Amino acid sequence: MLQRTPSSPPPVAGEDAIPTDEVATEAPAQLRPEGWDLGSQWPELPESCSGAWDPASDFPHTRCQQLLPGDAEPSETIVVVGSSHARQYIPALLPTAEARDAQIVNLAMDGCAFLAGTERWPYCAGYDEWVLEYLDAVEPDLVVTTVTQTAPDSAAETLPEGTEGAVQTLLDRGIDVLAMRDTPRWETDQYSCPEAVIEGGGTPVEADEACGADASAKLAPENPAGSLESLTGPGSSVRVLDLTEEICPGGRCSPILGDTYVYMDDDHLTRVFVEEVLAAAVTRELAAATG
Repeated sequence: MLQRTPSSPPPVAGEDAIPTDEVATEAPAQLRPEGWDLGSQWPELPESCSGAWDPASDFPHTRCQQLLPGDAEPSETIVVVGSSHARQYIPALLPTAEARDAQIVNLAMDGCAFLAGTERWPYCAGYDEWVLEYLDAVEPDLVVTTVTQTAPDSAAETLPEGTEGAVQTLLDRGIDVLAMRDTPRWETDQYSCPEAVIEGGGTPVEADEACGADASAKLAPENPAGSLESLTGPGSSVRVLDLTEEICPGGRCSPILGDTYVYMDDDHLTRVFVEEVLAAAVTRELAAATG
């Protein structure tokens, strides 16, 4: 069911802004991002890794990027590791990094979660060791990674075997961990499906009916990562962050919230949505973590 408060009338086309926790009953004048702009929705950092943040060696299918130049003297370093589902949160880290003058490093590898200490399939073999070698050299203050894995065709969300051990490996190095719950995955493209409804004269509500789903059909009833919060290291700890309420407000995962497409494909959030909706929640979590 679509959730609205009795005092809040349905948004209509032409309004300046539609709250991003609501599904409009009429198509907004413009939906973002537009199809031609999808390529820019992948998070990128402005600098190739250099200086103290340059890896000692390259690794296939990775492209180390950093926020600040190689000669910067940041107050702290945040490293994003794991798959593209971790990488998609980079825009949500930027407000904190800018406020604290922190360095962000993107060390993600598409298709490879961070699972140090486990046997990996050939494509991911060696990635975890490469990451740990990098972390030992850089000594970051925080690692951000996703820790659960959702399924496109069911609510069979899991904590992959070896996740607790991988997180503990980071904690034992004195690195704090921001452990992100995975986002819903889909069998259908969550951009092209609602776009077709809108282009056919439909509304975001009709796009939701055609393409969306209840959160209970996409995610486990409880966050499988809850057990990680008890893990600790020497001066280090885990913060588990679940953004389900922001992504699926009111228990409904809709493809269009406000005037924004939530997904750019079948399982990655648009940069616009992450910047405008998730950044505030991530900023609050990181502020709470530092007291």
